[in-house]
Amino acid sequence: MADLFDIYESQSNSTKQEEATKPVEIMKQTETINTVETADVIQDEVMVTEQEDVGQLETADVTSPQETVEQVEFSSVPTSPAIPSSAPPNIPDYSSPPLGLIDGISLMEMEFPEPTIIVENLLYSGLSTIAGMPKVGKTWFCLSLSLAAATGTEIIGFETNKCDVLYLSFESKATQIQHRLKIMLQGDPMPNGVHFCTDIKTLDDGLLEFLQDILNQYPKIKLIIIDPLEFIRSDKRGGGSQYKKDYREMGILKGFADKNNVCILVVNHLKKTPTKDKFNNMLGSNGIRGAMNTNIVMSKQDDESKVLFATESRDVESTNKIIEFNKENCKWEVVSDEVEEDTYMENPIVITINKMLEEKPDGIEIKMADFKDRMIKDLEVDGEAYSPQSISREISQHLIPLLMRYDNIRCKRPDPNGGIKGRVWKFYYEKVDTVSETEATITDNNVI
Repeated sequence: MADLFDIYESQSNSTKQEEATKPVEIMKQTETINTVETADVIQDEVMVTEQEDVGQLETADVTSPQETVEQVEFSSVPTSPAIPSSAPPNIPDYSSPPLGLIDGISLMEMEFPEPTIIVENLLYSGLSTIAGMPKVGKTWFCLSLSLAAATGTEIIGFETNKCDVLYLSFESKATQIQHRLKIMLQGDPMPNGVHFCTDIKTLDDGLLEFLQDILNQYPKIKLIIIDPLEFIRSDKRGGGSQYKKDYREMGILKGFADKNNVCILVVNHLKKTPTKDKFNNMLGSNGIRGAMNTNIVMSKQDDESKVLFATESRDVESTNKIIEFNKENCKWEVVSDEVEEDTYMENPIVITINKMLEEKPDGIEIKMADFKDRMIKDLEVDGEAYSPQSISREISQHLIPLLMRYDNIRCKRPDPNGGIKGRVWKFYYEKVDTVSETEATITDNNVI
C-alpha cells in the first residue's frame, strides 16, 4: 500500500513539474507557430503575454515541446469547445446588437423627452421652412413670430408657448431691423428673450458650432430663425444629385435641431415657374421639402393685398388660411380661417375649366351657353340645375379668387356691352413675372 502511495506521489510531482515548465517552453516557441491549434484547454495552464500575433492558441495535448505545428486543417479541429486566450483577428464581435438596432419591446420601454412646441398646430422641434415670392412678407411674418414667441401671444390664430428666440438675419442690417420693430411694437417696450445676429456663417465655416455655443449660453432659446436659407448653405458641390445634396444639408440642420430639442425655421423662396402643387414651388429640389417637419408657403392671391398661408406637416394636420397685411402695424391678420378646397375641387365648373385648359393651355375664350353644354357633355350634369347666368354668377362671386389660389388660373370677365362676339369669358394660366432666383435671394430685405 505504501508502495502505491509512493508511486502516486512520484507521478503527481512529475506531472506538476511538467505543467510548471510548459508555459515557459511554449513562450519560446511563439515566434515559430504560424497558425491556430485548438483543443480542450484549461485556461489557467496557458499564460501568453506580450505576443505580437495574439491569434494563437496552445493545445493541452502537447506531448513534445519541440514539436512545431505548421498548419491545422479545419476538418481536424476537435469538437470539444476551446477557450481562446484572445478573440481571433478580423472577426466581428456579435455579442452586442449592431449600432442603431433595437427590438420593439425595448423601444416601447424607452423614455424620450417631449417635443418642444413653439406654435400650437404649426411649429414643433425639428426643421421647418417658410417660403414665398420676394416682397410677399416673409420677413415681416418672422419678426412678428419672434415677438409672439417671446411673449407667449398668438399669431394669425395660432397659440404660442413662450420661449427665447434667435433670429439670424443675413439680409437686413441692424438699422433695418430696428426700424421694423419700432413700427410693429407701436410704442410698447421690446420684450426680453429675442436675440439677433447679422454675421453670416455657413455650414462650411462653423455655423453649427456657433449655434451650439449660443444655446449653451442661452438655454431658453427654443426657436431659431434663419433668414434666408440660401446664405448658410455649403459651397461644396459634393457627389450625387441636387436632391441628395439638398436632403443631406437639411438633414444636418434637422439633426442639430433634434439633438437640442429646438425648432429651426428657415426662410426660402419660390421658383420662377409655378406648378399646381404649391409646395413643389419651393426653391430647390424635393429633398428640401421632404426633410422638413413643416412646410409653409405664402402665395399672393388675385387680390394683391391677401395671401394664402398654406401648410403641410408630419406633426399636425395641414392648414389653409387667407391672411392680409396690416400696413399700420405691419402685422399679418386672418381674413378667413378655413378654405373649402375639397368643395372647390369637386365643383363641376372648376373641373370643366381645368379640362379645357389641359386641352388648350394657352387659354380659352367661351360663352357661358357653350360652357354649359360642355359641362353636360363631359360630366353629365343636370342641365336644369345650371344656366349660363348662374354659372357666370358663381364664377364672379366665388370662384375667381379660388381659381387663382389653387390652380393659378385667371379669369377675364366679358365685355359688358357684349358686341358682335357676345359675352365671352376668357380663362388662362397666370404667367408669374418674377426676378431670378439669385436676385430673389438678394433683394428680399424690404419685403412688405
